[in-house]
Amino acid sequence: MPHVEVPAGRIHYEEAGPRDGRPLVFVHGVFVNASLWGPLVEPLAARGLRCIRPTWPMGAHTEATRPGTDLSPSGMARIVADVLDALDLRDVVLVGNDSGGAISQVVAAEHPDRLGALVLTNCDTLEHFPPRVFKPLPRLVRIPGAMRALLQPYKVGAFRRSPLGFGLLSHKGFDDVAAPWIARLYADRGVFEDCRRFLSGMNSGATLGAAQTLRTFGKPIVLVWGSDDVIFTVAQARRFADVVGSGVRLELVPGARTFPMFDQPARIAELIAEVAETAEAPAAASVA
Repeated sequence: MPHVEVPAGRIHYEEAGPRDGRPLVFVHGVFVNASLWGPLVEPLAARGLRCIRPTWPMGAHTEATRPGTDLSPSGMARIVADVLDALDLRDVVLVGNDSGGAISQVVAAEHPDRLGALVLTNCDTLEHFPPRVFKPLPRLVRIPGAMRALLQPYKVGAFRRSPLGFGLLSHKGFDDVAAPWIARLYADRGVFEDCRRFLSGMNSGATLGAAQTLRTFGKPIVLVWGSDDVIFTVAQARRFADVVGSGVRLELVPGARTFPMFDQPARIAELIAEVAETAEAPAAASVA
């Protein structure tokens, strides 16, 4: 698997599609890796788009980050920006999901130069970072041993498939993909610690601040939202669109939940491709 060296360490990624195609860069959320986006790769690459799927240091990554790496929301956004710089990607369509959607918002707010558009699938927004049901998590994981105890049941497939595990995230099962995520989390102490530090840094100040800055982003922002989601609801998507302003477009996808790429991959790929094929590059784009 190819990788790129950035100040945070070595970031592994997967790539498909023509190298001269418009780049799509995907940002997954906590506990998962680049395989989350697998169902979208073939249809998007077939449309002539360059699909780049890094595995970010959020708990299922290949190598731990360097000591002292900032894994706060702004720190993680800096890592994403560093990868875009290292790969010399321009006019990027950045696609985020779950907590990776929150990070994508911070990237667009703090490091917009290499971006041409932002696509958010079901994800944390505004005061919902983390979402309400997980609000105690950032403080809880700071207690020694608490995170390991909380995640222990995820080693069992029946729990992962249940509503207490990943069961509410998709109408369709995806445990064959999820099982390696959890295995990787427990395979490396450094990876586990990276995940814990990322979780402990989640805070709604990051997403509330990003939303205000995105009001002047000046580039397309499209919400591709599974309408059956009980964690990141349609009401939250509509409120984000209202706060950020008229530049935001909301596309609802019936029959899809938090991970819409598993439930409705063809429709999700179609909407992402539409953004990539129609969003114009900024006329005055420049990268130092």
